[in-house]
Amino acid sequence: MKGSYFKRGCTYGEVCTCDKKWSFVIDVGKYFNLGKRKQLWRDNFETREDAEAAAAV
Repeated sequence: MKGSYFKRGCTYGEVCTCDKKWSFVIDVGKYFNLGKRKQLWRDNFETREDAEAAAAV
């Protein structure tokens, strides 16, 4: 699923060796009265592939 996958709090990207967990955020629509984006955030995945699998559900 389309979205953003990253290590929250990490500044090195995918080649990082820190112990940060993977997270993702996807847009799920807009708030009717505000016009702002609704976003779904999930975190604490061991690998990027785990985060991508969770986002696809």
